[in-house]
Amino acid sequence: MVLKFISPIWGSAHLNLNDFLKTPKNAKNAGYVGIETDLPIDKNAKQEIVEMVSDHGLEIVAEHWET
Repeated sequence: MVLKFISPIWGSAHLNLNDFLKTPKNAKNAGYVGIETDLPIDKNAKQEIVEMVSDHGLEIVAEHWET
């Protein structure tokens, strides 16, 4: 079994996602393999977020609450 530690974006709502990913105490520097965040319904906006997280070498756990 492989355990992956995921950083929630909760508590960082004052930062936009790009700033959250760039901060010195970001998820990757803290030892997490990914982040948990909500994704918008808009397909283009969703793809932009997924690519941004991937560019930082992180995985994403998507919250699904809008439906």
